[in-house]
Amino acid sequence: LRIVMLGLLLAWLAAIARAFDLTAHLPRWPRRATSGGAALLLLALSAPHAHAQSMPSQELLSQLRDRLLEAPKCAPQCAASPLAQVAMRNDGADVTIEVDAGARIAFPLPYMDAPAALANVTLDGKADPATVRRDGQTWIALERGVHRIGLGFGFGGDADHAVLHFPLAPPRAQISATGWQTSGIDGTKLLSDTLTFARERALPNSDKFETAQQVFPPYVTLTRSIALGLDSRVDNTVQRIAPARGGFAVSVPLLPGEHVTNPNIKVEHGQVQVVFDSNQGGAGWSGTLDPAGALALHAPGFGERAETWEIAAAPLLHLSFAGVPESGDNGPGGAHVFHPLPGETLQVHITRPPALGGDSIAFDQVTLDATRGDRALESTLTLAARSTRGGEQGIDLPRDAQLLGVQRGGESLELNLHGGHLALPVQPGVQTFALRFRDASALGMSSGTPQVALHARAANIKLSLSLPQDRWVLWTWGPQAGPAVLYWAELIALLIVAIALARFAPTPLRWWQWL
Repeated sequence: LRIVMLGLLLAWLAAIARAFDLTAHLPRWPRRATSGGAALLLLALSAPHAHAQSMPSQELLSQLRDRLLEAPKCAPQCAASPLAQVAMRNDGADVTIEVDAGARIAFPLPYMDAPAALANVTLDGKADPATVRRDGQTWIALERGVHRIGLGFGFGGDADHAVLHFPLAPPRAQISATGWQTSGIDGTKLLSDTLTFARERALPNSDKFETAQQVFPPYVTLTRSIALGLDSRVDNTVQRIAPARGGFAVSVPLLPGEHVTNPNIKVEHGQVQVVFDSNQGGAGWSGTLDPAGALALHAPGFGERAETWEIAAAPLLHLSFAGVPESGDNGPGGAHVFHPLPGETLQVHITRPPALGGDSIAFDQVTLDATRGDRALESTLTLAARSTRGGEQGIDLPRDAQLLGVQRGGESLELNLHGGHLALPVQPGVQTFALRFRDASALGMSSGTPQVALHARAANIKLSLSLPQDRWVLWTWGPQAGPAVLYWAELIALLIVAIALARFAPTPLRWWQWL
């Protein structure tokens, strides 16, 4: 339709031009092009206006930025260092590290603490590669592939102590350190991300060597927190004493019957391997203890470590100690604390006093809410139970009752009634049960709450019965502390008043009229 309208408009304009002879004063070629020029003019006027966009949209800019900053597919494991080689010299150290790069990345270089300083860097045998230092860390640009990075460190003065850190620690390292003592490595396996070196000094007129005065062998304190009960456990805490910095590893023996529960703790031949990083001040692990009637704790020699023992027991156990005097201070939760001297042994005897006779469960509160309908009686029984041991507690509901649901602490339980008997799974401690059941019985002249047998002592019992709106309560019976129908007492009082008014009041009304 638009094409037809445009054709008619062009024809109309051509007819107007011929009627008024508008083309007579134009040259020959413009007259022939009049109709075509009008069409082009109309097309130009009807065409949408085009504007050049001066700047891309914010959405397009965000997409371009995300594309430029997109992490490679191998992230965050784009680099791995399988091996490091360290050669210690008198005046410095040479470190060679192999790096496998899965993409074009920036790799953090190993560094040494002061007074050591980085002197030169080589990449695949070429000197002065592209590096950048940011936030105290030196980074080197690596293309995708396998690379070999060489670092040269120089010591300011005659340094006796050196610490080498690996931001990305390799699993293996080869050390050549003649005249130096090395810690933080077991064979070729790095124990942490730090290697510590201490220079060996020769004594005058002697062929023996001694370590520099400010370098100490690893020394830690161990605190064993033992909790004895039905399920005994032990929590071990190891604190660094020496050296003040640097990585190292120590071996700590397990207690008799102790089983480590931490998955990342290494145990070999009954010894726990505890590894400290360069800036790590403490470590620890947890474990369980086998049930036993006695426990022996042995203090190590003074040169190995210092130990502290904290022993606590559940109320159902009795402890007696021999061998080490108890400290005056109490540990967490009133635990017994011992600070043994080197070589001392603590004997712990564990006994369980016989239990006294009595009930193991009691109901602190019982609430029974019954709602009477024309064809059935639906009830909700709420029990606040307190038990000293786990097991089953049987209760009796009406024999023809239908169980609608059971909850313990808000959690549904799948239980069944057997001839009106229900077995509740009871756990040690305080818990709440909610039982819903229905008794199919028709509403008659009398109605009451269902009979429930708890088979245990109960207190704070509350019974309630809701009747339909078309029923009146005329009389109640049951416990002494319960509801009372006050209507009959009021009726008797009104009858006495009505008789008195009919007898003594100067009116012609009879007593039933007054009533």
